[in-house]
Amino acid sequence: MTKKIFLRIFSVSLGAIIIICTFGLLGYIYDSVPLLIVAVAFALLMAIGASIALAISFSQRLNRIENCLKCMNSNNYLPSEIEKVDSSDTLYPITSELCQLNKNINKRIISEKNEKAKLQQVLDNVSQGIIALSYTSDIVHVNNSALKIFSGNGDYINKKLIFLIDDIHLVEKILSYNEEDGAFEYKIGDKELSFAIRIIFDKNLSKKISKIIIVTDVTKQKAMATQKSDFFANASHELKTPITVMLGLTELLSAKEGIDESSKKQIERIHKEGLRMASLIADMLKLSRLERSEQLDELTNVNLRSVCEEILGELSTQLASKKISWEINGEGSVIADNKKIFELVGNILSNAVNYNKENGSIKIVLAQTKEKTVIQIKDTGIGIEKEHIPRLCERFYRVDKSRSKKTGGTGLGLAIVKHICALYSADLKIESQIGEGTQVSVTFNNVD
Repeated sequence: MTKKIFLRIFSVSLGAIIIICTFGLLGYIYDSVPLLIVAVAFALLMAIGASIALAISFSQRLNRIENCLKCMNSNNYLPSEIEKVDSSDTLYPITSELCQLNKNINKRIISEKNEKAKLQQVLDNVSQGIIALSYTSDIVHVNNSALKIFSGNGDYINKKLIFLIDDIHLVEKILSYNEEDGAFEYKIGDKELSFAIRIIFDKNLSKKISKIIIVTDVTKQKAMATQKSDFFANASHELKTPITVMLGLTELLSAKEGIDESSKKQIERIHKEGLRMASLIADMLKLSRLERSEQLDELTNVNLRSVCEEILGELSTQLASKKISWEINGEGSVIADNKKIFELVGNILSNAVNYNKENGSIKIVLAQTKEKTVIQIKDTGIGIEKEHIPRLCERFYRVDKSRSKKTGGTGLGLAIVKHICALYSADLKIESQIGEGTQVSVTFNNVD
């Protein structure tokens, strides 16, 4: 480009020199000074004219480049007139690069706008409310579901959260999560809401978004759960009486004389199945009471080692019949309701015995620190396949139904364990391998 400009200037200058020299030579031959002066003046005029024309042309091209840059600087990425510049132009390399840059930026901006529009459509159509807060706790994004949940009807961007959520206690609870994620439930009027707080730990992102609030309206789910719980409790109560009557009659019939062996076997079978049904109803009532929080906790300092020893004593017959050894290591205690902890540990140990192998073992490890108390119960049983583990705490879920029937399992033991853990915010973890056994760990957070 520089070479082309230099050649043009050189051509004009050379032309002027040639004209001056030509007229100078003619003036010398004819001994005419005026002719020489005219030649010089004409050459100067030609040089000045050519320079002005060149400057105007160059200025126009520079103006096109300037307009393109202004257009880009003002975010107005539209095709510019510099596209019309001829490829033979001295500034064509610059204008061509600027034109291509203009097009690329335009494509990038359009692509980002389309992606932003798609993301906005997704966020606005999810059922959960999503609110993003800046590091100063100002709202930087709120979707339609969040506006609907909190009855919002305005523009809340760059405003404080209290403008959207008209509940100072809820706002304070949300803003209290600064260092780690959290979750809780909260009731506003007739709405039951579930909140999940996600903290942004990325330093670059956290300058714009410090936390994301995910709100789920669980009012209908809570109502359905209550209805199921009511049905569960009512059905259990209704079934309890006939089962009790049936067990009483089978006991009377078994004690009656003159009954043949075949009939006795049938009566014993009915009695056995009645006992299993009675155990199932008892577990259903326990679970129902836990869900409905009908039992008030009598908080005491519960010694976990003593609880384990007492339960193992009750299971001594089963332990002896299968020749299962056991050991307890460590000490630990929790502040809780003694009955609930007894049920929790009892259900876990009962499974460890029922699903253990002949000549197996049970190892209980207790550990306590200032912050946490842990109880681990490991058996050498048949083990559980990994795909079943996430569903073990579901009601009536059984990995092996035939084996559960033989051992008298109701399918509610771990569901009860899960509910008791939830009452005390304890963490339940189940690990298992086929043929090697199962380990159940419960971690309690100690109360100051």
